Amino acid sequence: MGIVSIDVIKLRTSQNKDGDTLTVRLSPDPYDELSRDAILLARPGSQFKMTLTDLDENGNANAGKSSGPAREAGPQPQPAIAAPVSRLTKQAGIACNDHLFHQFLSEHGFLATNPIDTATCVRLICGRGPNDPLESRREIIPGTDAGNKWQDLYSKFVQWRDLPDAA
Repeated sequence: MGIVSIDVIKLRTSQNKDGDTLTVRLSPDPYDELSRDAILLARPGSQFKMTLTDLDENGNANAGKSSGPAREAGPQPQPAIAAPVSRLTKQAGIACNDHLFHQFLSEHGFLATNPIDTATCVRLICGRGPNDPLESRREIIPGTDAGNKWQDLYSKFVQWRDLPDAA
């Protein structure tokens, strides 16, 4: 899987005889679907190395600031810095988690019953052709062919959602 940068939100911590448990929610912002699948579909007991960085309210790393006590554990690897996410990529990520968007795609001939299948459909629809889908929704950028295809698809969805008789 390589180095992956995924934003998470801490929900809670707990402690028992087996150790500490940190429960997090993955950010709704889209990220590489292969990385998402590798994490979410991993069997219980799978291990991942985590590097944590405090973020401010704008999602920027807080250099030198911490919301909790720091522990010295020797040299720490630098977290992977993800490229900025376009508004269209965010919009696509949110839509792929919307059950109405799943229904819209299903009614238009796509197998889209859950967020993972829906993301696959979006990468196919916005890709360069039937055998060349996008590798990631991060490729949906304003002013690109993928961005234009997404905007067309999303506007059709909004019309379908808001005016069901017009679609």
